Amino acid sequence: MDAGGSSASQGRGRTRGYLFLDPENEAADGRRSVVYRAPLVAALGHRDADDHKGKAREEEGLGALPRRVAVVAKMAKGDCRSHYLLRQEGKAYAELPPHLFGPSEARRLVPNFYGFYVPVDSKGRRLDYRARHTTCDGYLQARCTVDWPTPILLMEDCGTPVELQSMQKAERQQCWNLVDSLHASGVAHGSPHSRNILVQPGPLSMPREQRTLGTPSFRIASLGRAEALWPGERTGPPTRLARNCFDKKRELDVQLALSELRLWEEDE
Repeated sequence: MDAGGSSASQGRGRTRGYLFLDPENEAADGRRSVVYRAPLVAALGHRDADDHKGKAREEEGLGALPRRVAVVAKMAKGDCRSHYLLRQEGKAYAELPPHLFGPSEARRLVPNFYGFYVPVDSKGRRLDYRARHTTCDGYLQARCTVDWPTPILLMEDCGTPVELQSMQKAERQQCWNLVDSLHASGVAHGSPHSRNILVQPGPLSMPREQRTLGTPSFRIASLGRAEALWPGERTGPPTRLARNCFDKKRELDVQLALSELRLWEEDE
């Protein structure tokens, strides 16, 4: 697999990683994709602020240490439309402003993005969909099957979707604060349904063995429809088009989130 479109892979030697997929690790099987929760061994992702050993290696030009992390691997179903949507989600994650990922685990709004990996042949050449499927009408409505392996979208494993029926108002408020903070950071989600809000044991500022679901931590995922005022690392005033697209999706976010989180309802 090759890290397609990943800025981290440009101008450097390729990094070898090992992703362990197994049918037993399947977390979700949807209409357009299959999601696995699996271990990965590689030198990937954002280094936490308190990772002094990793910082020292980077300053010495040695690169990051390989580490074992729990990841979510998202793979497309075997049709053109599904592959198109997975590529779009990979592009959306790659263009998110870096500050969304936060300098430390406890301050991140979204899961770490570990890259979008495309299949290659025995000579290391990408199996390019554009050269193999030239007849589809932009993939918007295409249902034709594909004859090449699926790319893989890799993200940090940040838990499971929330169950609103069992949540207290204070926890639902935390989920709303997550959407609100995303907007304040210049990003509209586009689909902030409860299935896209993840919960894991917290607080994340504590060592992993001391975290519990009694003090949960939340992240918002599935940003394939996100709209950013400042894509990537761009600065300065946003364009009028970016502002209009952001405002429309922000309004949609508010409507969807409030209708599902029902913050006006008190605890029984």
